[in-house]
Amino acid sequence: MTGDKKVKVAVVAPFFDNTNTDTVVWLDHFVEDDAYEFHHVPRSKPMPKWHDRKSDLTVFPEWLVYMRQAVNAYRMRPNVVVSLFPQPAAAVGILKRIFPRTRMIAWLFNVGT
Repeated sequence: MTGDKKVKVAVVAPFFDNTNTDTVVWLDHFVEDDAYEFHHVPRSKPMPKWHDRKSDLTVFPEWLVYMRQAVNAYRMRPNVVVSLFPQPAAAVGILKRIFPRTRMIAWLFNVGT
């Protein structure tokens, strides 16, 4: 990274919502490099934890919440959007077609358990 310009990273995760963005701990809390500026992008409303749900399908109203969260990430004009888990990754990926210059990292883990 040249100069004083930081890499702005928007992080989209299903466990970020308006009630916890200041308190939730993610990997960015362990990055000690000042070249990066991380922003947790909250969902508009909390949703049940995935493992506590009655259905393993994501219904249309939930997709709208994920899409709004992805739109809010791109509105920040980040250099990179990091998305966690399949639904946020899909929402961010759809918008990547509109904002091709923004880099995207889709991080999935623990899938299939």
